[in-house]
Amino acid sequence: VLRILIVFALATPFHSLFDQKASTWVLQGNEMVMPHDSWWWPSWLVQVPAQMQALNPLFVMMLIPFNNIVLYPMLRRMGWEPTSLRRMTFGIMFSGLAWVVIAIIQIKIEASPDKITILWQILPYAVLTLGEVLVSATGLEFAYSQAPLVMKGVIMSFWNLTTTVGQLWV
Repeated sequence: VLRILIVFALATPFHSLFDQKASTWVLQGNEMVMPHDSWWWPSWLVQVPAQMQALNPLFVMMLIPFNNIVLYPMLRRMGWEPTSLRRMTFGIMFSGLAWVVIAIIQIKIEASPDKITILWQILPYAVLTLGEVLVSATGLEFAYSQAPLVMKGVIMSFWNLTTTVGQLWV
């Protein structure tokens, strides 16, 4: 159980980064332009920057089947087994990469006299969601598969506690 909890502790920074999309990224979006006048912009879905978070569940619904049907089999054919720990590690790395992209966007906002479009946030949302799928879904699977039979509920609750600890860091 201790070995499982050590893995869980390493996942708490992900939750710290992930949950800030509901605050820091929205504040950044408020400094950007919404392309409501464009024919292709889904104004019915995204009217204000806070609603950019609607991209997250959309990307989740696309990425889970993509990973299971395309990405993981392709990695196996290349001789690299995407184990739970590897997926979670890469998920944390992708989450950090999303923050690097957000920082670059912020630098561009501060350096430019003109406002830039909120479309630039689509890329970090996609990268962060990939990290979420690799960490959250895999973490739940890892928690359940590694827990002793009589402790499955307890171990799953410890996994859910990683979200709380990550939010406390913020």
